[in-house]
Amino acid sequence: MNSKTRRTIAALCAIAAVSMPLGASPVLSDRSTHSAVLTAVAANEQTSGKCNGTPYVDEKYGVKLYYTTDNTSAVITGCKTTKDSVILNIPKQLVGKDVVTIADNAFKNQTNIRNIYFYGINGPFYYTYQYYGKEYEGTVDFKGGSAIANIGKSAFEGCTELRSICLGDKKVRINERAFYGCSTFFDITFNSYSSGCIDPLYSEIGTNAFTGSDLTEFRCAACDKIDSYAFGGCTELVRVNATADLISSHAFDGCSMLQYVNVNAKTMQGYCFLNCGSVEEVNIKADRVGYHSFENSKKLKKAVLDVKLVGEWAFSGCSALTDVTLNNTVTIERHAFQYCDALKNINIPKTIEYIGTSAFYKDKNLKGASVFIRDNGRPLTIDTSAFYMTGLEDVVLSGDVTVNKYAFRNDTMKNAIVEGNVRLDSQAFGGSYSPYLTIYGNTDASPCAASRIPYVKVDSGNGYSNTINKYKRYFNGVRNFAAEKGSCAGISTLQLKAIRNEIDLSTLLPEGKDLIDVPMHAYKHSMPEYKALSDVIIDYQANQRLKYSSTLSIELSDLEKYAKQTEYGIFDPTILHITNHSHVVLLLGMSKLDEPVRFENAYVDPSRTYDYMFIVCENGYVFKPNNEKDLVAIGYDHNTDGDKWIDVKQTYIYVDSTTGNCYQQRWDDKCNVKGEKVAKYSEITLDKLKVFPHDGIE
Repeated sequence: MNSKTRRTIAALCAIAAVSMPLGASPVLSDRSTHSAVLTAVAANEQTSGKCNGTPYVDEKYGVKLYYTTDNTSAVITGCKTTKDSVILNIPKQLVGKDVVTIADNAFKNQTNIRNIYFYGINGPFYYTYQYYGKEYEGTVDFKGGSAIANIGKSAFEGCTELRSICLGDKKVRINERAFYGCSTFFDITFNSYSSGCIDPLYSEIGTNAFTGSDLTEFRCAACDKIDSYAFGGCTELVRVNATADLISSHAFDGCSMLQYVNVNAKTMQGYCFLNCGSVEEVNIKADRVGYHSFENSKKLKKAVLDVKLVGEWAFSGCSALTDVTLNNTVTIERHAFQYCDALKNINIPKTIEYIGTSAFYKDKNLKGASVFIRDNGRPLTIDTSAFYMTGLEDVVLSGDVTVNKYAFRNDTMKNAIVEGNVRLDSQAFGGSYSPYLTIYGNTDASPCAASRIPYVKVDSGNGYSNTINKYKRYFNGVRNFAAEKGSCAGISTLQLKAIRNEIDLSTLLPEGKDLIDVPMHAYKHSMPEYKALSDVIIDYQANQRLKYSSTLSIELSDLEKYAKQTEYGIFDPTILHITNHSHVVLLLGMSKLDEPVRFENAYVDPSRTYDYMFIVCENGYVFKPNNEKDLVAIGYDHNTDGDKWIDVKQTYIYVDSTTGNCYQQRWDDKCNVKGEKVAKYSEITLDKLKVFPHDGIE
């Protein structure tokens, strides 16, 4: 019989036995028939624990409970049963003393017991009632509230028919091997007399406490300690949702069907979830993820870790792991994420101070850029081979950073920004193993000169100006080339192809003209000399050369990366999709503002501040150089007033790097829109902005 079937039968039996409200339809036979059935299934007498003195007797189920008392409490020491499928109802008190403890071995190998209820009252637990002229027997409602606080060593070990146990509302200590080998045991609940079922509370769960049980879920609102192998070999366990001071090594070792782990712990030792090959998702808040905790968990896909330390080999060999989120992490120890072949995204927070040897060794799908900017006064060491043979293409190193031998040795690295007092080993980038790499910096000499890697000195202080001067000629806002619905996709595609030299503007424009020179009303019906340009824009718009399904999300952690790349002139222009406006703009880079800004005229909260801006060419505007040759813009579509020329920066999209809230004058500012039109648009946030990869633009 499989686990699901066993649990269904057990649940039906428990419902029938525990609760029979007066006046309800009968679910039990009349008393004479019921007694005959129980007699027919009588089992051999079973004795467990110490059975001395006068017992508490439950005649219905043929149970004798033996106990001892002291001045304040009672301890159940042993048990005798004579019937199968016993539902054991234990009173709150025995001889006026609270039942607080089940002694060691008290119910060991009692295979007659099916369910156990620790009541918050003192019997009787059964009553008779009349129904259509017949007498029936029911069980009073179970409400919990017992005083039980300690379940001794091997107390229920070998109870192979035990399905469930219902405790009170006290913190309970489950000692070692308490439920060891209870192969049908699947449910443990805590119950308050006044409020019913509550979140489980444990003082300690001992070694092998539940080993071999049939638990499918372990929940815990508070636990002082989960000992080694407490749930070892629980092959039916699927979900862990626990808060604990200490989770000891190997606590869940061998839980082969475990899929979801949600843990909040002060201390989490090594090997905790070793040999849990079905884990798919991990969410951990702790001081550390111990060494080898999830090693070789081949189905693990996502990990969210709010931890100071990720231990050695903690996620090594997790070949399906694609996304890792780190919060407050200080140390990533050696080999922590090595051989995570599918790993694509990991944010490394500014709190990081050490990335160990081979931490991301041969994570070939870890691509894009990594940013290590030390502006918090704490140093960072990236140790030997930390990112060896990954797919990283860009890295930003700034401030008090030490990079050891082969840390970024791979053949995909293209750009490295190195500034400040960064200390690079001469083989930090592996020399010939980075054949396409160029290092950018703000010093006279290459920080990695011995490796013969090309070096470019850049005046990074003029990053914004350099970007605008480089791309100024591609600005325009000629909306009416396409249709009344606008032509943002057509114009943006044209601009991007011109920047990439995939299209020759000289064949589309009158001689000597650039896009910035196109008049405000130069659509084809009034100015035929711009027909070739309009035909291209209309084609790009009508045939939707943008693959919207391929867009990529921007994370808050990306902002600093994009800003640094723009500073050093290595940002690759692309197209930005504003999803909730069905709108696209040309994205030329990003800049970090010297001082956060506010916009007092905003429809949205005017007290918000923004510290980054996307440098975009917004196709709701027409652009021109003013007398100082700086770009200015005027609104030119059905959303903007177009009554004044404004600084081009006011057309950009601003971002709050703390919240992800965004601002753009075209959509958010009262002084530059027609009436209340803008208020109908949902507010822009960072998750509404998507960038097109190169293969998303035909």
